[in-house]
Order: sequence, then C-alpha cells, then structure tokens
Amino acid sequence: MGRIESTENCVQIILPGDPEFGATLSQIPPDWKHQADAKGCFGFVPDAALGGILRPANSAEVKDYVLGGEYEQHLQNLHGEFYTSPDGSEWYEEDFDGVEEFYVDW
Repeated sequence: MGRIESTENCVQIILPGDPEFGATLSQIPPDWKHQADAKGCFGFVPDAALGGILRPANSAEVKDYVLGGEYEQHLQNLHGEFYTSPDGSEWYEEDFDGVEEFYVDW
C-alpha cells in the first residue's frame, strides 16, 4: 500500500505500508496535554493492540505496561522475526520503586 496523493486543500492519508506510517503512529497525539491532564498522566506508551498508537498512562499503568508483557509484545510487533526475547525478565517490580521518571526508547 502507499500514500493517497493529495491536491490543494485536501488531506493526505498515510496508509499501512508507507514508511511514514509507523513514525506517524509513534508521535504524541495532538491533544496530549488534555489527555495528560485528564488522567494525571505519567507518560505515553505505545499500545500494542492498536498497532503502536501512543496512549496516555499514569505511573501504575506504565509499571503494568512494562511488567505485564505489553512492552515485550510491542517489541515483537516492532521487530517481527528479528526480535529475540531476553533470557529471564528485563524488569522487576522493585525497579520501579521511587521512580519519578521512566524513559523507554523504542
């Protein structure tokens, strides 16, 4: 699939298969401030079930995202056949004790 070409005053749609599709999904949503304020947001995490679209998450949800397997599922979706699961768990619950800021580079 590709991109739908746009003409003047038309919206351009980026479809799956276009190199910019994944990059577009990983952008913080335009209304991020409203979403963050509404949830008491800690950050944004890519939702594996929605193909990587970022969703707001508070600190408990980020912890659950990483420890509950959704982070690994996202990595599998992202890297496909090239993904190799780590031996054992990469993260433990105590890794999050006292954490005020958490950054995951995907």
